[in-house]
Amino acid sequence: KVFEDFASGGKLADVEAALQWVIANAYDVAAVNLSIGYGDVNQPTHTQLSDELSAIKAAGIVTVVSSGNDGRENTADGINVLAANDDVIAVGALDRAETARAAWSQHGDLLDVYAPGEDVMVDMPWFYSGERAVSGTSFAAPKVAGAVAIVQEAAISEYGQALSPSQFEYLLSVSAHDAVEGAPVVDIDAMVASLQ
Repeated sequence: KVFEDFASGGKLADVEAALQWVIANAYDVAAVNLSIGYGDVNQPTHTQLSDELSAIKAAGIVTVVSSGNDGRENTADGINVLAANDDVIAVGALDRAETARAAWSQHGDLLDVYAPGEDVMVDMPWFYSGERAVSGTSFAAPKVAGAVAIVQEAAISEYGQALSPSQFEYLLSVSAHDAVEGAPVVDIDAMVASLQ
């Protein structure tokens, strides 16, 4: 966790420092979730985080990044700058029915996978009185990060070793029963079953 609760923004340098911590402590990390971003691009990007994201992938850790919530204004069919990195999995959000892209979810050729992201029930701090429905690709990306943890645990149990990030991405694509706009929809049960 990099930012304070309910922060409206943060410093990329703080994210970079957190990623450097992950690299130094990679022995017990399955996934990194970046539910942050900015911009709208339709080609792979290089940012100040690129070196860290490359090192994290080389260490066998999967990084997932939310695609962004400016899909209504998105005229270039692009995703946020951080999600457009070749070393991450860019995650878009499905609508409430989980059958189509949420209208506000950024999308395009660089998007890797969709996950539920509209009216997701989350536990909130006490002053919100329990659960609350929230929407955004920031809530879709953690579902894929959770899938990484579950699939890696199953792979270690079944084969004695975790999947590489590339193997995870391959399993993600071949196990999906559904696709939205050409991108697979995450299906954790199918991924675990496909390991066998």
